Amino acid sequence: MSDVYSIPSWFPKSLAERVRPSLEYDKQQNTIFPFERLVTSLEMKEVWTKLEQLSKNSGLLDRFLTLAANHTSLIGERTDPIKEPSDKVQHNAYLSLQKDFESIIKTLNDLSRVDEDKLNDGWQVLVNAIDRSTTSTLKSKVFRQKKDTAQLKFDLNRLKDSSSIQDVLETMTFAAIAASHASDSNLPKRRDIDTAKVNSYCLALSDFFKTEFGDYLDGLVATTANVAFAFDNAEITPNKIYKLRISNNLISPS
Repeated sequence: MSDVYSIPSWFPKSLAERVRPSLEYDKQQNTIFPFERLVTSLEMKEVWTKLEQLSKNSGLLDRFLTLAANHTSLIGERTDPIKEPSDKVQHNAYLSLQKDFESIIKTLNDLSRVDEDKLNDGWQVLVNAIDRSTTSTLKSKVFRQKKDTAQLKFDLNRLKDSSSIQDVLETMTFAAIAASHASDSNLPKRRDIDTAKVNSYCLALSDFFKTEFGDYLDGLVATTANVAFAFDNAEITPNKIYKLRISNNLISPS
């Protein structure tokens, strides 16, 4: 029988070399992390065997392991509440950021004195205006801290020297657009309870299986979650996963 740090014979051989360095790292840390449990625990034999049968390539297996071992729910205490905003709040915030960045770009272009490189020139007009300010020290309403105008000008020029202002603002705009098109994060409706992180983890696995294999595979979700969170007595069952999906409106009760 394999020792705790070796790769079991039933683990997909296509992933064996990929996981070996991580297992060695865990061994050096003298701590058993979720990654190691997901690779070596006997309870995972059924999961890996089934997924290997369903998967057309090792890429799917690799993505499953990455999700299962690195989900944000595994960070910190298991019973901590989830503080991440809802999908709707995030989506609206990203759309707002997109509009704000686009507005900044337009305003700086309007300030420009030239026909080319208008955005960077508009930025320079902003910097030059600080020299004409009659207030030598400003107090930010946002950060509640004083800022010397000379230091402020220095900071603005440093930003410009480090990168093109146009590149920075356009990149931030594109980032906001991309973020606004992100898929739902499968956050559970109840995020203030001590099982919120476990529920979030299970919903993420359910979504992965449904997307990749056309089935929620509740049994595999339950087993994986029990191993990842080191539950001793199979606390999570397929029936609990099924009810969780109903309570989050992912499926209708049969």
